[in-house]
Amino acid sequence: MSAIENMSEEQLRNLDFHRKNYSIWKVGYDCIENHLPAIVEALVYMRDRGIKSPDIVFGWGGLADEKSKEMGISVEKPGGIRKTPPELMKGILEVEEEVLKQLSEAFDKEDLMYGYFSVHNGFPLFTARPTSEDNFTGVDPYINSGTYLRHPTAFKVNFISPLCVNAAWKDEGPTGIPAMKDKYLNLNADDAFKLLVKYAKPKKAFVLTSAGHVYDQDQQRIPRIEIIDENTIGGYIREHKIEGGMVPKVQNIAELTNTVQGSIEIPILYPDGLVDEYLTDGGTGTLFSRGYHIKKSHGNNLEEMDQIYAILEESFNAELADHFGDNVDQWFTRREINNKGVVLMASLKGEDTKGIPYIHKLGVVEEAQNNGLAKYLLRHAYETNIDWLDTLKFFTRTRYDNPAKVKLWDPEFNNRVLMHNVAAEKGVPIPKEGLPVFTGEGNGWKVYAVGLTMDEFQKCYDKAIHMPDDFKRSET
Repeated sequence: MSAIENMSEEQLRNLDFHRKNYSIWKVGYDCIENHLPAIVEALVYMRDRGIKSPDIVFGWGGLADEKSKEMGISVEKPGGIRKTPPELMKGILEVEEEVLKQLSEAFDKEDLMYGYFSVHNGFPLFTARPTSEDNFTGVDPYINSGTYLRHPTAFKVNFISPLCVNAAWKDEGPTGIPAMKDKYLNLNADDAFKLLVKYAKPKKAFVLTSAGHVYDQDQQRIPRIEIIDENTIGGYIREHKIEGGMVPKVQNIAELTNTVQGSIEIPILYPDGLVDEYLTDGGTGTLFSRGYHIKKSHGNNLEEMDQIYAILEESFNAELADHFGDNVDQWFTRREINNKGVVLMASLKGEDTKGIPYIHKLGVVEEAQNNGLAKYLLRHAYETNIDWLDTLKFFTRTRYDNPAKVKLWDPEFNNRVLMHNVAAEKGVPIPKEGLPVFTGEGNGWKVYAVGLTMDEFQKCYDKAIHMPDDFKRSET
């Protein structure tokens, strides 16, 4: 664990991200029992480097099974999910108290601040109506008076009990034991984690297990699983012969990436790999992401720019002109990791358009068409802070007869989908009537601009229609 001053550019970039964005962890009891020192060590490292503290949804797995045997209560597990009868609830509360005691003792030794969201101190996050025996796994959540509070100024870890998320509670004196009558409860920590992530919408959520990452049929780590749609994971499980208890975990995480609004990444990993997972692009576990993994570049890597140019030439079926990029003061690029698509944004030379982002080129190769990669790349570019991009504005040009302009640059997309999604991230207010959208035609080009003043648009329009063609042919 190196000091900040000895960190690589990659580590510093990831450090900056996690200083701005908190995460949610799901920690099974096997990890608490076997890997708690590694978890605490990672949290101390995070605290000392200004990384935002996580919320931790903990499980109690084996302890609940032991408690049910101790109490002589039979528990069924259809589909691998414990079907908790009401007569076991007193024992479950004792189990929760035991787990919280283990966590607090380990944290106290390192002076780590923490708090409980537990039925013991009256902090339900969600409540779920109890369901019938036939449908006990169906969770019907509603938010309980908005009690979920985040973003503390200090590094303070919140321990979150599955009882707070999945259970429906009714006060019955100081014990807090719920009146469930004949209903069963789903107190599965995986489901509690899923509900919390869907509500809180973190940029990244972590699943810590003693099994670690996902393995393929050759027992090799699968570093990344990209969830393009709801059909992705079934084919992936068959192709890589993922088996056993890893299958439901993979399915749960895949389902979560499909249901959470906005972008999210969810790694599943050993606790020992937490620091590397936070600070490196490759990580140590298996990273689930919806859509595509995007590689960033600022245009100063010649090898990367050659790859980007190759994507553009394949996408436009034309060779780039020798002067391509000569009018650019600073490049900012996003490239899909498997080289299926790229977006180039630029700050053009000249005081008249300085600081106004120009979307220079957006290219998608044939095999990636019709699956939303272009929009994904463009949105990803704008969701990321850029040093010369501090306002929600851009301009671009396209050939007047280019059919792609209808889908990509229409005001509805620009105004509502792209710009509004990043307004909160950048702290830039958007008026009720939306951002101004301008279009203009000239010299065979159509120029689009969003968020500019009329004066800015006129300067950008004049520059755009008089720039030479980007390819060694008359049409793009």
